[in-house]
Amino acid sequence: VILGSSGGCAAFAAMVPHVLTRRASRHRCRSGLDALSFSLLVALISRCAQPPRFPSTFATGRLARVARSGEAAKQPAGTGGVAKPTARTLAAATAATAAAPPAEATAVADVAVSAVADEWSAEAQRCWSCGADGQVIGLIPEMWATGREYDSQSKRYIEAPALVKMAAKAVEADRPWERLQGEKRDVEATIPSLATEEDRTIWYYAQKEARDTADVTRKDYAMAMHWFNQQAHQRPRSMLDLGCGDALMARRFVRSGHFETVFGLDCSRRQLEQGRKSAEAEGTIPEDGLFLARADAQALPFKEGQIDAVWWGLGIHVVQDAAAALKSIFSTLRPDGGRMIATTPMAQFDAKSLEKLANEAGFAKVAVKVPRPGVFALLAERL
Repeated sequence: VILGSSGGCAAFAAMVPHVLTRRASRHRCRSGLDALSFSLLVALISRCAQPPRFPSTFATGRLARVARSGEAAKQPAGTGGVAKPTARTLAAATAATAAAPPAEATAVADVAVSAVADEWSAEAQRCWSCGADGQVIGLIPEMWATGREYDSQSKRYIEAPALVKMAAKAVEADRPWERLQGEKRDVEATIPSLATEEDRTIWYYAQKEARDTADVTRKDYAMAMHWFNQQAHQRPRSMLDLGCGDALMARRFVRSGHFETVFGLDCSRRQLEQGRKSAEAEGTIPEDGLFLARADAQALPFKEGQIDAVWWGLGIHVVQDAAAALKSIFSTLRPDGGRMIATTPMAQFDAKSLEKLANEAGFAKVAVKVPRPGVFALLAERL
């Protein structure tokens, strides 16, 4: 009766060798024949308890389910057996697997697209959805008014018919995200690409060029993570690196593993392209949660309350209307504790002016810090 079921057989096999071993230790085998009989008995019982073997193709996974469903219809009635996989079955299973994108990639892309405002939803879907290969396409969407550019040096918007053609050519020349093979680069040695001579002197360190320091973002990253991780209600899942440039901080936020989705936004397509190249070189991909887009800081392309944390490094003094940009950030942040941290040179603002701008934008919890000489850090929270 015990050996009549697989469960009973397994239990019997697990119990009997232990009992026989203890018995043999108390009463030594009197002859070589007794020792041989004892060994054969234990081996026989262990062998009988093993479950029947099935083809490894049907062990786990999507191939198993597809192949089983394909062969089930071919089974004779009442056989109850598992069919041996055929070449046609395996080919069909492989084709079905390749046709559907991986669930993880689709989920990451859906989260990113769902955060975008309806006005730019189609553009986000075009650039951030999964392609035929099951990977996120990884284009850089244009979430920007057509025919309009921004000059950060003069702080003014430029509108001209020729800009429409330039934007169209930039979109046509865009390419999918590349997945490079081989070992990842040493990310600690990553340095930013700086657009202007002004950037070289004010980038995080007063009177010191950024290229003189291998990792110019270490202190800013530590300060930002400390502020973001203090959110009372929940851990931040979505992050925006506003004015990301070559996405140096965005890539670091992705690699931290603290955020499910990191958006890198900038008005310069050249800088965004550099950010994508740097991410590709170090092995960071959209499936990790990194999404780049060209957008305006004064009119962010997100639905209200979609972002948990915003990092805005050295950007308040660059926009035309700082008040409008802060109001746009406030609207984008989660209403029950979304947080922002923004840095700016002291030469551009004083502490009271920054606090006033944040309060007028709607932020309830505002503080101004001095993380290093010549730099203010504005910390604000939406309650």
